[in-house]
Amino acid sequence: WLDGDSHHKACTIKILDDDEFEEEKRILLRFQAVVPAEAVDSTGQEMIVALRRDDDGGTFVFSPQSATTKEEPEVDRQCLLWVDRTWGNSGRASVGLRNVKCTGVGGYEALPGVDFTYWQAAEMMQWNDRENDTRCALWKVSPSQRLLRNESGLLVFRDREVEDDEDVCFSPVLGPNSSASISNTSLQVTIVDLGLKGGDAFDCFRGSPCQLSFDTSSSIVRSGDRVFLDLTCATCCSSGDSCAGFNAGLGDRLTLDIGRLYDKQEPGWTNICVCRDAPTARVPVFVGGLSINGPSSSNTALCRRSAPSCTIPALRGNFKIGALAQPGRAPRVEFLH
Repeated sequence: WLDGDSHHKACTIKILDDDEFEEEKRILLRFQAVVPAEAVDSTGQEMIVALRRDDDGGTFVFSPQSATTKEEPEVDRQCLLWVDRTWGNSGRASVGLRNVKCTGVGGYEALPGVDFTYWQAAEMMQWNDRENDTRCALWKVSPSQRLLRNESGLLVFRDREVEDDEDVCFSPVLGPNSSASISNTSLQVTIVDLGLKGGDAFDCFRGSPCQLSFDTSSSIVRSGDRVFLDLTCATCCSSGDSCAGFNAGLGDRLTLDIGRLYDKQEPGWTNICVCRDAPTARVPVFVGGLSINGPSSSNTALCRRSAPSCTIPALRGNFKIGALAQPGRAPRVEFLH
């Protein structure tokens, strides 16, 4: 100020708009030197400039809030949940999904490791400054598919149990220093039961070869799969005695004789399962059902040679032991003299 001046003067502060979300910051301004010193009470005066967030980073909106999928893996991956960055795109923003316990949905909760496996992304999905495109937040995948580091996947196991539909629940999570907010607090995927409608079905007989044949163009079976038999398909087979690999296929078909796999099993129904390499582990996958017919330790019959015939109890299937039996009935064995 010159001699006699007493009007206001301004200083300029340039505020830089970065791409990080930050809480309120402050700039402190202070008079550090006053000339001449006769300007009393000037030195040490302060003022504070507050920099507040502009809330233009947008909002992550997930859709649908509740998705539905069938109780079977996908041959080609399918997006179950989408996420949009809307109402703003300033700054860098990131978001991910975590699997949480279902609360207040009113249905039955699916069990991890039994009904499904969730592969959480190693890195969150990230939008840079000015980006606001739509992306897939959750893929439904097959066991053989690979995910990118910022992709999350849901692998659904298929079984032949008749059961109620089951829910898998998720919660969106913001990344550190994300400029966006979240509109959805919880998301849900309902697994619709297929019951006895899923998979291929085979009939085989103990003591005889059992040839399985799968059409790879219409089923989820792959040439590298290891086959095993288990009613729940919950755990992969662990040894050569319980596993068998497919033979080289002809065209689009894969074949396998699994007679030795059920030599020690009782007649009845069991599931055909395969072990499949997944991004983090080997996982079991249901591919069909097997009806095991034939004799077992429960079929013991006491017969007299002098008697014209006797009944073998609980024998399953069609057999000709001197005479042709009817399905579902215990055959009568006639001794030929």
